Amino acid sequence: MAGEMWQLQKTLLGKAIMEGNPKLVKRLISKGEDVFMMDRKGNTYVHYVCTMYRPYVINILLAAGVPINVQNKFGNTALHVTALHSECCNVPDLMQCGINPYIENKDGKTAANLASNNPRWLDLHAKYEPTLRVAIENHDFETINYLFGCWCAVHLPIDIQGNHDMRQYAAGLTYHDIVAMIDKIRFTLMAVYSIKECNHKRLKYALSRGRAICNVNFLQQVRGGHCHHMLQHAIRLKDYKMVHMLLEAGADVNIPVHIQEYIMGPLYFEVMRKDGDIDMKLINLVFAKDIDLKARDERGRSALVYCIDRRDEEVTIEIINMLLEKGINVAMRDNTGCTARDVALFARRHDIVAAIDQQIVDKIRSSDFSSLHQLAMENYRDIFINYLGRDTWIFAAGNDTDDIRDYLKEILDYWKIVESLHQHIISGDKDEVCKILKTYPDRDMLLRSRDKGGRGPLLLAVLFNRYEIASHIHNMDNTLAAEELDNKEYGMKREVHCMNKFHPEGHPLVIGYRDLLHSAVNHHKEDMAIILVRCKLNCSIRQKYKTSDGDRWMTAEERAEYLGLHKLAKYIVVNGVHAEMS
Repeated sequence: MAGEMWQLQKTLLGKAIMEGNPKLVKRLISKGEDVFMMDRKGNTYVHYVCTMYRPYVINILLAAGVPINVQNKFGNTALHVTALHSECCNVPDLMQCGINPYIENKDGKTAANLASNNPRWLDLHAKYEPTLRVAIENHDFETINYLFGCWCAVHLPIDIQGNHDMRQYAAGLTYHDIVAMIDKIRFTLMAVYSIKECNHKRLKYALSRGRAICNVNFLQQVRGGHCHHMLQHAIRLKDYKMVHMLLEAGADVNIPVHIQEYIMGPLYFEVMRKDGDIDMKLINLVFAKDIDLKARDERGRSALVYCIDRRDEEVTIEIINMLLEKGINVAMRDNTGCTARDVALFARRHDIVAAIDQQIVDKIRSSDFSSLHQLAMENYRDIFINYLGRDTWIFAAGNDTDDIRDYLKEILDYWKIVESLHQHIISGDKDEVCKILKTYPDRDMLLRSRDKGGRGPLLLAVLFNRYEIASHIHNMDNTLAAEELDNKEYGMKREVHCMNKFHPEGHPLVIGYRDLLHSAVNHHKEDMAIILVRCKLNCSIRQKYKTSDGDRWMTAEERAEYLGLHKLAKYIVVNGVHAEMS
């Protein structure tokens, strides 16, 4: 058992650990607090911190020289303690720092044996197996590269005596190729762990080696886990000096990473994350870089929407004004079709609504035709507002000329024509579509119009299977297809790739790939499956399925029979193309 550790808990260092203050822990160690202290059961401070989740504290303790593989009098390591206390969050830190998960306690059990009823613990543990040390022993380059991508440390001692690190261990085995691999990555990992250990000098030294040697944008990519950037850790520690150093070294603030551990979005969203306090100094530091205001998270939210969509009205109007001044597009919609103004209304943030409306008023008063033109094409209906007791028309009437007022009338007419165009595309009336496109003076504006889902005429025609209309629109402007595909999704452009969907059994071309016909059968979409059969898809392709009798390779017809779709199975047999793959 790990038991209570009241002796460690009562010390100044123990109290700082309980408080979860990594900088205070580091300060106490530098002032001479005994970091190697053990209680009556042989527990170290590393055992103690593993009874709770205190991010970065464990890294500071290990950097101070506390051995990671120490066993208490029951034979339990810190990893055993995480299993006994069900503290899953410490497992990745321990595995990255080189703990030996195969050590048995006095009952002959490893940490994994103790956590046999905790699937989350076992899942996290499995992601870092077989550990970097074992991979080096096995001369397994693929696993070593994967574990480097998991940010497994190479600088920490791997034995209790503190004599050898991973590089020295590989050199002792005369694996000089692995030593060269470690030399290539060690300054990048030095930068990562310098941040986690709050060590400014080591970070400065690592970054001084240059971008070719220290890759400041090296992402942590754990199998089936999160994707993180070292700058995120500096932001979470609220260490302005380290944030500044990383930004100066070329950290990409727009790179897609996991925010809040589960939402994929551009890195600069980290300074606005929901479970953190708003820190204007951090925001100013990060926003001073060239942030991509068109970037979205995986829910389609822009920086403005993400910022508003916070709990307890935490976001200040200062941040909103900063984003608006930078020129963020207020017409951008998330995946639900809501604009920033809609979200602000739902959140009852009328101060934010007023700030957005003020920007529209400024565009009207300054006769900013290009901005209004873009908002109109993106179907932003909140151009027409009531602000401070006046509507849009009154603000337009205050201008020296009637140009803006006339243009607002044109926008209303344009929206009516766009609605008509989109409706005729959906209904498949090609003649009316051609007539509208031919008679409207600004055809380009119609072709680039959007509905509230962000879909243009070409995409609507494709979605509703109007091939002739889609061909006609594409022939009018062949750049539209590229523009539709260029819509950014959480910082990354969608791209079209040609690939061979026929692949050898057991060797998928893309992870998670499944044949279209098989997908239709699996989801009981019989009408869609029939369409695919008519399109002459190969019905002989076999795919692997888990059944009560074990794994089986089935064709679409066999899968349909297995799922009880007997009519569909018969249709596939009679009408399908059965071209056996060699």
